[in-house]
Amino acid sequence: MTSDDELAGALRRLRADYLAAAPQRLAELWTAYARVQTGETQSLDTLRTLMHRLAGTGGSYGLPDVTDRARAGDQACRQLIASSAPLTPGDVQRLRALIQGIADAFQNATTSE
Repeated sequence: MTSDDELAGALRRLRADYLAAAPQRLAELWTAYARVQTGETQSLDTLRTLMHRLAGTGGSYGLPDVTDRARAGDQACRQLIASSAPLTPGDVQRLRALIQGIADAFQNATTSE
């Protein structure tokens, strides 16, 4: 086995491990979202942090859809935090759709493995 083959194998294993951890990452997103729904303002920053991390790591594991969708969520949270306005039902629904988009991106990546 060449070093290129070994590297490719190692990268596949890392990606598989990352995808295996996706349910936990998604659970964290949904938990933060549930707290945002109940009006816990600091949870919006928690949600932003979680999305920011996924935006950074998704691409590293060859998952550009995860990165793109998480980046959109991170930016949406940043805008909502910066506005300091109470969240509207539309804001909450948008956050839900963004998280669902991340979940879909993980699902698509998992099924294409």
